[in-house]
Amino acid sequence: MAISTYREKREELLRIMRERKFPGNKLPTEETLTQMMDCSRGTIREILKELEYKGYITKKHSVGNFIHPSAFKARMRIELYASFHDLIQSGGMEPSVKVLHVSGSTMPLPEATRKRLRLADEGHDYTERMYYANGRPGILSKCYIPKGIMLIPAKNSETESTLYDFLKKYCNQEIEQMQIYFFIVEADEQLSELFQVERGKPLLLWEESFYNYCDEIVAVCYNYFNLDIMQLSMLKRYQISQC
Repeated sequence: MAISTYREKREELLRIMRERKFPGNKLPTEETLTQMMDCSRGTIREILKELEYKGYITKKHSVGNFIHPSAFKARMRIELYASFHDLIQSGGMEPSVKVLHVSGSTMPLPEATRKRLRLADEGHDYTERMYYANGRPGILSKCYIPKGIMLIPAKNSETESTLYDFLKKYCNQEIEQMQIYFFIVEADEQLSELFQVERGKPLLLWEESFYNYCDEIVAVCYNYFNLDIMQLSMLKRYQISQC
Protein backbone atom coordinates (compact mmCIF):
# COMPACT_ATOMS: atom_id res chain seq x y z
CA MET A 1 0.00 0.00 0.00
CA ALA A 2 1.29 3.48 -0.88
CA ILE A 3 2.59 5.61 1.99
CA SER A 4 -0.06 8.29 1.45
CA THR A 5 -2.83 5.67 1.59
CA TYR A 6 -1.34 4.13 4.74
CA ARG A 7 -1.29 7.55 6.40
CA GLU A 8 -4.86 8.22 5.33
CA LYS A 9 -6.03 4.92 6.85
CA ARG A 10 -4.03 5.55 10.01
CA GLU A 11 -5.59 8.99 10.43
CA GLU A 12 -9.02 7.51 9.72
CA LEU A 13 -8.57 4.92 12.48
CA LEU A 14 -7.29 7.57 14.89
CA ARG A 15 -10.36 9.66 14.15
CA ILE A 16 -12.62 6.66 14.79
CA MET A 17 -10.84 6.00 18.09
CA ARG A 18 -11.22 9.62 19.18
CA GLU A 19 -14.85 10.08 18.18
CA ARG A 20 -16.54 6.75 18.82
CA LYS A 21 -17.20 4.99 22.09
CA PHE A 22 -16.45 1.30 22.33
CA PRO A 23 -17.54 -0.89 25.28
CA GLY A 24 -14.59 -1.30 27.64
CA ASN A 25 -12.51 0.79 25.18
CA LYS A 26 -12.01 -2.40 23.18
CA LEU A 27 -11.52 -1.99 19.44
CA PRO A 28 -13.42 -4.22 17.00
CA THR A 29 -11.54 -7.23 15.64
CA GLU A 30 -8.99 -6.83 12.86
CA GLU A 31 -11.44 -8.45 10.45
CA THR A 32 -14.15 -5.94 11.35
CA LEU A 33 -11.71 -3.03 11.04
CA THR A 34 -10.66 -4.13 7.55
CA GLN A 35 -14.30 -4.05 6.49
CA MET A 36 -14.97 -0.71 8.21
CA MET A 37 -11.95 0.96 6.61
CA ASP A 38 -11.87 -0.91 3.29
CA CYS A 39 -8.23 -2.01 3.46
CA SER A 40 -6.22 -5.20 3.89
CA ARG A 41 -5.66 -6.97 7.20
CA GLY A 42 -1.91 -6.47 6.69
CA THR A 43 -2.41 -2.70 6.59
CA ILE A 44 -4.57 -2.81 9.73
CA ARG A 45 -1.92 -4.83 11.55
CA GLU A 46 0.83 -2.36 10.62
CA ILE A 47 -1.31 0.56 11.76
CA LEU A 48 -2.16 -1.15 15.05
CA LYS A 49 1.52 -1.92 15.61
CA GLU A 50 2.39 1.77 15.16
CA LEU A 51 -0.45 2.93 17.40
CA GLU A 52 0.64 0.51 20.11
CA TYR A 53 4.20 1.84 19.93
CA LYS A 54 2.85 5.39 20.30
CA GLY A 55 0.70 4.43 23.29
CA TYR A 56 -2.73 4.86 21.72
CA ILE A 57 -3.65 1.22 22.19
CA THR A 58 -2.59 -1.85 24.17
CA LYS A 59 -2.60 -5.27 22.53
CA LYS A 60 -3.58 -8.12 24.83
CA HIS A 61 -2.81 -11.53 23.37
CA SER A 62 -5.96 -13.59 22.75
CA VAL A 63 -8.08 -10.77 24.20
CA GLY A 64 -7.94 -7.83 21.78
CA ASN A 65 -6.84 -4.24 21.30
CA PHE A 66 -7.76 -1.63 23.90
CA ILE A 67 -7.86 2.14 23.30
CA HIS A 68 -6.21 4.61 25.68
CA PRO A 69 -8.37 7.78 25.46
CA SER A 70 -5.93 9.44 27.89
CA ALA A 71 -3.19 9.29 25.21
CA PHE A 72 -5.20 11.61 22.97
CA LYS A 73 -5.18 14.29 25.67
CA ALA A 74 -1.38 14.48 25.74
CA ARG A 75 -0.17 17.05 23.22
CA MET A 76 3.34 18.16 22.24
CA ARG A 77 4.74 14.74 23.10
CA ILE A 78 8.50 15.17 22.90
CA GLU A 79 9.17 11.47 22.25
CA LEU A 80 7.16 11.47 19.01
CA TYR A 81 8.25 14.54 17.06
CA ALA A 82 11.56 15.07 15.29
CA SER A 83 11.05 18.77 14.53
CA PHE A 84 9.84 21.80 16.48
CA HIS A 85 7.53 22.58 13.56
CA ASP A 86 5.67 19.29 14.09
CA LEU A 87 5.79 19.66 17.88
CA ILE A 88 4.01 23.01 17.71
CA GLN A 89 1.51 21.69 15.19
CA SER A 90 0.72 18.73 17.47
CA GLY A 91 -0.36 21.27 20.08
CA GLY A 92 -3.07 22.54 17.73
CA MET A 93 -1.20 25.72 16.76
CA GLU A 94 0.09 27.09 13.47
CA PRO A 95 3.92 26.88 13.32
CA SER A 96 6.28 29.30 11.62
CA VAL A 97 10.00 29.98 11.89
CA LYS A 98 12.33 32.93 11.40
CA VAL A 99 16.11 32.89 11.11
CA LEU A 100 17.48 35.51 13.49
CA HIS A 101 21.17 34.96 12.91
CA VAL A 102 23.62 32.92 10.84
CA SER A 103 27.19 33.74 11.78
CA GLY A 104 29.79 34.51 9.16
CA SER A 105 32.44 34.00 11.82
CA THR A 106 32.72 31.46 14.62
CA MET A 107 31.40 31.86 18.16
CA PRO A 108 32.49 30.11 21.37
CA LEU A 109 30.38 27.32 22.82
CA PRO A 110 29.16 28.07 26.38
CA GLU A 111 31.92 26.99 28.74
CA ALA A 112 29.85 24.71 30.98
CA THR A 113 28.68 22.67 27.98
CA ARG A 114 32.12 22.62 26.42
CA LYS A 115 33.69 21.21 29.58
CA ARG A 116 30.96 18.65 30.16
CA LEU A 117 31.22 17.36 26.59
CA ARG A 118 35.02 17.61 26.67
CA LEU A 119 35.21 19.68 23.53
CA ALA A 120 38.16 21.77 22.42
CA ASP A 121 38.12 25.48 23.27
CA GLU A 122 37.56 26.73 19.75
CA GLY A 123 34.99 28.69 17.83
CA HIS A 124 31.80 27.22 16.42
CA ASP A 125 29.61 28.21 13.51
CA TYR A 126 26.35 29.53 14.88
CA THR A 127 22.70 29.78 13.87
CA GLU A 128 19.76 31.22 15.76
CA ARG A 129 16.08 30.68 14.98
CA MET A 130 12.78 31.56 16.57
CA TYR A 131 9.85 29.16 16.20
CA TYR A 132 6.41 30.74 16.52
CA ALA A 133 3.10 29.20 17.59
CA ASN A 134 0.12 31.14 16.22
CA GLY A 135 2.48 34.07 15.72
CA ARG A 136 3.75 34.04 19.32
CA PRO A 137 7.43 33.28 20.09
CA GLY A 138 7.52 29.72 21.43
CA ILE A 139 11.03 28.29 21.00
CA LEU A 140 14.39 30.00 20.54
CA SER A 141 16.99 27.62 19.12
CA LYS A 142 20.69 28.49 19.26
CA CYS A 143 22.84 25.94 17.43
CA TYR A 144 26.61 25.62 17.58
CA ILE A 145 28.33 23.58 14.86
CA PRO A 146 32.01 22.60 15.37
CA LYS A 147 34.51 24.60 13.39
CA GLY A 148 35.42 23.05 10.05
CA ILE A 149 32.27 20.92 9.66
CA MET A 150 30.32 23.37 7.51
CA LEU A 151 31.27 22.89 3.86
CA ILE A 152 28.90 25.46 2.34
CA PRO A 153 28.01 28.86 3.87
CA ALA A 154 24.45 28.85 5.19
CA LYS A 155 21.91 31.45 4.11
CA ASN A 156 19.76 33.68 6.31
CA SER A 157 16.79 32.72 4.14
CA GLU A 158 17.07 29.02 5.11
CA THR A 159 13.93 28.65 7.22
CA GLU A 160 12.22 25.39 6.31
CA SER A 161 14.86 22.77 7.04
CA THR A 162 15.12 20.82 10.26
CA LEU A 163 18.55 20.61 11.87
CA TYR A 164 18.87 17.15 10.30
CA ASP A 165 18.29 18.65 6.84
CA PHE A 166 20.57 21.60 7.63
CA LEU A 167 23.51 19.38 8.62
CA LYS A 168 22.97 17.15 5.61
CA LYS A 169 22.85 20.05 3.16
CA TYR A 170 25.61 22.29 4.49
CA CYS A 171 27.87 19.85 6.34
CA ASN A 172 27.32 16.47 4.65
CA GLN A 173 26.66 15.03 8.11
CA GLU A 174 23.87 12.71 9.23
CA ILE A 175 22.56 12.60 12.80
CA GLU A 176 22.50 9.13 14.33
CA GLN A 177 21.49 10.00 17.88
CA MET A 178 21.31 12.81 20.40
CA GLN A 179 21.54 13.39 24.13
CA ILE A 180 19.28 15.89 25.88
CA TYR A 181 19.77 17.76 29.17
CA PHE A 182 16.96 19.78 30.74
CA PHE A 183 17.33 22.93 32.85
CA ILE A 184 15.15 25.76 34.14
CA VAL A 185 16.64 29.20 33.52
CA GLU A 186 15.46 32.77 34.01
CA ALA A 187 14.94 35.10 31.07
CA ASP A 188 17.74 37.63 30.84
CA GLU A 189 17.44 40.92 28.98
CA GLN A 190 17.91 39.36 25.53
CA LEU A 191 15.55 36.42 26.15
CA SER A 192 12.86 38.61 27.70
CA GLU A 193 12.93 40.86 24.63
CA LEU A 194 12.83 37.96 22.16
CA PHE A 195 10.05 36.12 23.98
CA GLN A 196 8.19 39.31 24.95
CA VAL A 197 8.11 38.30 28.63
CA GLU A 198 9.32 39.96 31.82
CA ARG A 199 12.92 39.48 32.97
CA GLY A 200 13.31 36.59 35.37
CA LYS A 201 10.50 34.60 33.73
CA PRO A 202 11.23 30.85 34.03
CA LEU A 203 12.08 29.19 30.73
CA LEU A 204 12.79 25.56 29.93
CA LEU A 205 16.27 25.07 28.47
CA TRP A 206 16.55 21.92 26.38
CA GLU A 207 20.21 21.33 25.52
CA GLU A 208 20.85 18.83 22.74
CA SER A 209 24.10 17.21 21.63
CA PHE A 210 23.95 15.55 18.19
CA TYR A 211 26.25 12.70 17.15
CA ASN A 212 27.12 11.12 13.79
CA TYR A 213 27.78 7.40 13.22
CA CYS A 214 31.41 7.84 14.34
CA ASP A 215 30.06 9.21 17.65
CA GLU A 216 31.46 12.65 16.85
CA ILE A 217 29.53 15.72 17.96
CA VAL A 218 28.20 17.55 14.91
CA ALA A 219 26.02 20.12 16.67
CA VAL A 220 25.03 21.39 20.10
CA CYS A 221 21.74 23.27 20.43
CA TYR A 222 20.37 25.45 23.21
CA ASN A 223 16.57 25.46 22.88
CA TYR A 224 14.63 27.85 25.11
CA PHE A 225 10.90 27.13 25.55
CA ASN A 226 8.28 29.70 26.47
CA LEU A 227 6.30 27.67 29.02
CA ASP A 228 3.22 29.85 28.60
CA ILE A 229 2.91 28.45 25.08
CA MET A 230 4.82 25.18 24.94
CA GLN A 231 3.06 22.70 27.23
CA LEU A 232 5.29 19.68 26.62
CA SER A 233 4.41 16.11 27.57
CA MET A 234 5.76 12.58 27.24
CA LEU A 235 4.08 9.18 27.37
CA LYS A 236 6.15 6.31 28.77
CA ARG A 237 5.13 2.76 27.92
CA TYR A 238 5.75 0.11 30.57
CA GLN A 239 4.67 -2.95 28.62
CA ILE A 240 4.56 -3.50 24.88
CA SER A 241 3.42 -6.89 23.67
CA GLN A 242 5.88 -9.00 21.72
CA CYS A 243 3.21 -10.78 19.65
